[in-house]
Amino acid sequence: MAQLVDSNVLIGRVIMQHRGRWTVSTPLANFQNDLPGRFRLGDSLNVPAVGDWVRFTPRHLDHTGTIVDVVARTSALVRLSIGGTSLPQVIAANVDIVLVVVPLDAEINIRRIERQLTTVWESGARPVLVGTKLDSEFPGASDALRAAAVGVDSLITSAVTGEGLDSLAALATTGVTFVLLGTSGAGKSTLVNHLVGYEVMATSEVGVAGKGRHTTTHRELVAVPTGAFMIDTPGMREMGLWVAGGEDGLAATFSDIDEVAEACRFSDCRHAGDAGCAIAAALSDGTLAYDRVDAWRNLSIEQSSIGKRREERVAAARLGARQAGRAAIKPPPRKGI
Repeated sequence: MAQLVDSNVLIGRVIMQHRGRWTVSTPLANFQNDLPGRFRLGDSLNVPAVGDWVRFTPRHLDHTGTIVDVVARTSALVRLSIGGTSLPQVIAANVDIVLVVVPLDAEINIRRIERQLTTVWESGARPVLVGTKLDSEFPGASDALRAAAVGVDSLITSAVTGEGLDSLAALATTGVTFVLLGTSGAGKSTLVNHLVGYEVMATSEVGVAGKGRHTTTHRELVAVPTGAFMIDTPGMREMGLWVAGGEDGLAATFSDIDEVAEACRFSDCRHAGDAGCAIAAALSDGTLAYDRVDAWRNLSIEQSSIGKRREERVAAARLGARQAGRAAIKPPPRKGI
């Protein structure tokens, strides 16, 4: 899972992040690593996350170390930090498939699913919708989930009856890294335990209100017997969009709307009643649903706003750095004689 660079630097993979410590796996041992201050003071995207490959300087006597840098990522699942800021938080790195876990024992929140799918597409990984708790299904929930899976594979499962679990396990091929994304009580830890074959993540019974209790308190990468790797994450009530520099995630989530928009008469169509707008025509003839188009517009506006705030934050940081640099080289005032 890692390789030896030299006696002073090792490369390993972050398998756990918990309370300011990063557990890094190597062929020699697992090392508990800390971070130098430059990581905490710099861009939050550069902070190591579970799934990252990192270089670190080990202290072999007690299997601790300090992370030096992060190897370039193939993908990064990112959300905005809670609170509506433009600061990103990496949830998991170097992920191939994101299982968006949705419990079927309650009414499906289509808007939340659209937001999650947009974030996953933006990460560079492939999303798969996984419905859980089919044995206690809310009326019509599985049909609603399938309808929400535009351009996305979907699986319907039950840990009680075993339905759909074989199809889920078939995705766990050698070398593939998964991450499970969903709200508290969605059944993510149960899926992890099934795929691994033993209880890695603690689970709890459904509460009196009909909802599962939150059990996962940290992110952890675990090995699957098939040779795959899986990351479980704490349940997240809020999934702020992250803009990586384009609109690929939004276009992929709303591929049906994006395809219709290509037929607009003008390339700069605002899709707000403009002449020759194909989306307006599709709404009129029922090809597109009004609530889905409204969701697409709202997320597009939010994405633009986040992108603008991010650019302003970057510009302010650059200005501050230039001002600090000028202050550093400014000669001291001459003292009077």
